[in-house]
Amino acid sequence: MFTVLPGETKEGYKMVYTRLLTSDVTEFNHPQVLKLMTMCLDLWVKMEGNANGHIMLTDMQGMHLGHMGKLNMAAIKKHMFYVQEALPIRLKQMHFINVVPFMSRLMFLVRPFMRKDVQEMINMHVDIGTLHESVPVESLPNEYGGTAGTFEELHESFKEKLYANSDWFRKLESQNLVDEAKRPPKPKRYMFGLFG
Repeated sequence: MFTVLPGETKEGYKMVYTRLLTSDVTEFNHPQVLKLMTMCLDLWVKMEGNANGHIMLTDMQGMHLGHMGKLNMAAIKKHMFYVQEALPIRLKQMHFINVVPFMSRLMFLVRPFMRKDVQEMINMHVDIGTLHESVPVESLPNEYGGTAGTFEELHESFKEKLYANSDWFRKLESQNLVDEAKRPPKPKRYMFGLFG
């Protein structure tokens, strides 16, 4: 689930909220989840434009140790590079809500792909109470004491926006193709990372 939260923080930061829709590990396809996240982030930038800053909220509820076994490290590396270097947003804070006991292991895997300044933006919340200091309560989903709408309403609302922009996504996919025929061939002799 991905949705844009209404309103802004007192600093003028815009917010997005993500969580798993189902906790069933057999239905978890990590590369597809990251592709959807990339599409949602692109649409968010297209719809909302720029702001003083951006906050990403990730709800860990429903995540189990079995999900860690299905993580694709190459996909994580590419996604983290995209978020840090290519996505045209001003990332100010990352909040993880309902942190799971194995979060330290998860961060151990992901930390090598994060710049130092991004690592310092991360905030962990075991419960929702500490989040209210950074994010206005009225912007949160109803289940967390806010007035933004239920999880289901927020999910359906953003899903409709995704489907409404399907032509835009198809156009992006068809325009930004790489012609591999123009790529120079690799040298014949390549040993231990050195050419020649």
